[in-house]
Amino acid sequence: MTLSKKVILFALLILVVPYIVNAVETKYSMEIWNRFTMEDDGSDADPDMSFSLERAYLRIEPKFTDNIKGRFNLDFFSSDKDEDANGAGVKLKYAYLDFKNILPLPKSKLSVGLVKNYFGTIYSWEYETIQKDPADKWKFASSTDYGVVLSGAVPAAKLSYNLGLYNGEGYKKAGGNVNNEFAFLGNVRIKPVDMLEIGGTYSMNSKKNPNDDAGEENPDHEAISAYAANATFKMAGATVLAQYLGKTTEMDNLDGVDDLNENVVSVLAMYNLNEAAGVNLDLVARYDMYDDDVDGDDEDGNEIQNGENLMLFGFNYHFHKGLQLQANYQIMSYEDEDLDDETELMLQLRWKFSSVMGK
Repeated sequence: MTLSKKVILFALLILVVPYIVNAVETKYSMEIWNRFTMEDDGSDADPDMSFSLERAYLRIEPKFTDNIKGRFNLDFFSSDKDEDANGAGVKLKYAYLDFKNILPLPKSKLSVGLVKNYFGTIYSWEYETIQKDPADKWKFASSTDYGVVLSGAVPAAKLSYNLGLYNGEGYKKAGGNVNNEFAFLGNVRIKPVDMLEIGGTYSMNSKKNPNDDAGEENPDHEAISAYAANATFKMAGATVLAQYLGKTTEMDNLDGVDDLNENVVSVLAMYNLNEAAGVNLDLVARYDMYDDDVDGDDEDGNEIQNGENLMLFGFNYHFHKGLQLQANYQIMSYEDEDLDDETELMLQLRWKFSSVMGK
């Protein structure tokens, strides 16, 4: 679809939606990320520098009743996320309805459509760093997917849970690119004390190598199982989030290749200076360690080293409600000594606003 057609469709959407939902209360909101990036790949070449619109979220949230609410998100961008976007692109990020209390379960909610993926911390990630959530950054899970999710809680145990049935391909694939076997997910979080929350997730995507149009097995579709364990500690302005991610990809269709086992250890530390210095400023540090657990030698007899480490420092300055300035400096290093360290400086202005129409 060309950019002009997308603009026309978007304009029609803005004109038509208010008439569709004029009988309900509807919240409209927008969040925009203006970013400057400077990247140095470690070579003698000059660093790459650019300005971009990384995200412009248009969110529409109709409220039909106290128990039926919806969410619809379009994500606009002007970066290299889509090489065919001709300077700008748009994608559908959320489109679901929440049905609360339709089941005889405490605080139950059934979400249907293009919904959140409740894997690890990806669904509660507030972009404390400009860098993505670890599960998103290291390709362990897509942030949203098409499916159905049952959420609930056990108040007496301070426990919440999510049970999901998804396509398994995320929000960027549809039609013939979607495998015909569903992905399953179970997620739980518990808060034993006010300052500590722990959680765990297990997902299973039972893709079994469907045939392509030529009748050949498709290596893009593999059976995948993944899990996450996380703990968040908060006290006196300080926050520490630690998590471990693991994923196993079956490689049965490739001769001589064992299953691929990947894991990530991630630690995020953040301290807000508001109480200590009267400035609503977060100091942020993060360290990710990725390993694909591939051992052995390559064709030249050299040891295979595929580990990667991400170190990040920065701050988030909240200078007004809905206005935030973020700065991150990150270093990506590699176990392979033939690869140079890569550095990246990112400055991002985040701003958002909203209004409510209807009843």
